[in-house]
Amino acid sequence: MKNTRGTIVCHREDDGEVVYDPEQALWQKIAAIHLVSPPLPAPSPDQLVKARRVTFLMHSTSPVPQLDYQHGGALLGFVPSPSFEASILRPILKKRPKDLSDLAPRTEPLDFEGEFRERGWEFVANPATGETLWKVQHNLATRDEYTWYRICWTTEDISPNEQFKSGRAIGDGSRFVESLKQGDCIVLWARAMSSQGYTKVKAASVVIEYEFVAE
Repeated sequence: MKNTRGTIVCHREDDGEVVYDPEQALWQKIAAIHLVSPPLPAPSPDQLVKARRVTFLMHSTSPVPQLDYQHGGALLGFVPSPSFEASILRPILKKRPKDLSDLAPRTEPLDFEGEFRERGWEFVANPATGETLWKVQHNLATRDEYTWYRICWTTEDISPNEQFKSGRAIGDGSRFVESLKQGDCIVLWARAMSSQGYTKVKAASVVIEYEFVAE
């Protein structure tokens, strides 16, 4: 039987911009669900669904990262602050998964865990680390300019090292794509620290490329 390929595209583009500012909520940091992908589809009974590639596209800005000062006032350098992270959510057996888009921001993604479970979803952990968050893009730039970020993770050629280029830090996506199973969805988190200021987003997409393969 020939393998069948498919693509899931989840796109959000707002009129103007969406601002995630922890100081408006009197918080030190903020975690907000910016978008949630549709779930990976179910194959025929004699097949499995395998994710092959996940691409994140963000048109955003997160200016003025935290400055790291040693006692005495010596500047040690910029501390990278998160702008986007990703999680995998899996439907809980015997529960009907419900929509998550109306959940208000919290301080950390794990603060959503109880409500996710009430709505039929649970976090999927990285099998190598046990963590439920994957870094997508951390800001290292001080300019308040919108930039297109494109981060692509595949099941091949995953480097254990982070790539630093063009003033941004990109997560390596280790074990992310291969952790995706039938019914799973991806949450793209928008993050900001009060010392950073805010994260602004004009548009974002998550693209999942998958394949139905014989068992």
